[in-house]
Amino acid sequence: MVLWVIFVVMAAVAAIALLRPLMSKQGETLKRSEYEAAIYREQLQSLQSEIDTGAMAPAEAHSARAEIGRRLLATEGAKNHNLPSEADSQIEPPAARGRGLQAASLVVMIFVPALSLGLYSTMGSPNLPSVPAASRAEVAGTSQSIQQLIARVEEHLRANPDDARGWEVLGPAMMRLGRHDAAAKAFRRIIELKGPTAKRLAILGEALTFAESGMVTAEARKVFAEAVELDAALPDPQYYLGLASLQDRDIDGAVSVWKKLLAASPADAPWRNEVEIQIASALGLPPPPAPGSSSVAGSGQAPSGPGAAEIAAADQMSAADRAAMIADMVARLNERLSQNGGSAEEWLRLANAYRVMGEAEKRDDVIARARVDLGKDPDALDQFEAGIAASDKG
Repeated sequence: MVLWVIFVVMAAVAAIALLRPLMSKQGETLKRSEYEAAIYREQLQSLQSEIDTGAMAPAEAHSARAEIGRRLLATEGAKNHNLPSEADSQIEPPAARGRGLQAASLVVMIFVPALSLGLYSTMGSPNLPSVPAASRAEVAGTSQSIQQLIARVEEHLRANPDDARGWEVLGPAMMRLGRHDAAAKAFRRIIELKGPTAKRLAILGEALTFAESGMVTAEARKVFAEAVELDAALPDPQYYLGLASLQDRDIDGAVSVWKKLLAASPADAPWRNEVEIQIASALGLPPPPAPGSSSVAGSGQAPSGPGAAEIAAADQMSAADRAAMIADMVARLNERLSQNGGSAEEWLRLANAYRVMGEAEKRDDVIARARVDLGKDPDALDQFEAGIAASDKG
């Protein structure tokens, strides 16, 4: 008897859980985007912590930071892309939707508990041992619901290739699944059908960039440039145009683009720290602290990176003065590591600084000293060697 009481309570709880999303208001979509933005900001802080502790190689960190930063830009500026969210896919008229919700609520409240209890009374076996969690996860992992939905959209588009709404649903879904080539195809089709806007061009450029593992291709650069021509205030294309210049080893060009982006961005823009990190990296400076990170004042250590003011000052300097500033910061880092040692990330930062400065002999000396210092920690040494190898390839 007790078991059946438990089942009734569980059925009631399940019905309530199913009713909540049916009765929720559309305003919750905005809360979802705010929630996702908070998650991405937390991920950036966690990533910086892993870098500081030497738990992630610089090459991996750069790729991960670019991806999280891109998602944060996309989430904070969701309205900039002018693309539908999951909540937008319902296109029924209000009256029809209200009747549908009433019918669905009736089914949930009455038929779901009754059907569940009826089936269990005939088919259930409470005395059987539970299925191991691993087996349940394996069964859950075989669910093809998302793929089936996408397959339906693709089938619909094969029969109706001029349905812009279908392409607008398919494009973001492909981006979330990591199928960036297919996403780019969808975004191109949207532009063909509805015309180019800065927002549509920006998301197409992102898809093209991620399809090439973060490299801004010639096509992507052209698309981003067209987006800036249509809307110079849109942050996404500016960020990627700066990244394209950096990939071409045009440091001054990259810093100039990112500085303009910072100047036009609000003081509390969530992408400011990411852009400042990119500027510092391009100039060979240690990265600035993440926003909200604990102060180092009580730790007995000097701050390891420049703030926004120092980065801005570096950009305004002449080439000779900027080189002198960078050399001074590198010299201080070199002195500290020589006296106290450091993490794999710090040694890599110093080695890469000398590489940017064209000091090959000093870089070789840093590599030799780092191997001695990190020799007692195989994992840190492996991370350092991987970072040096990635730097040599670049």
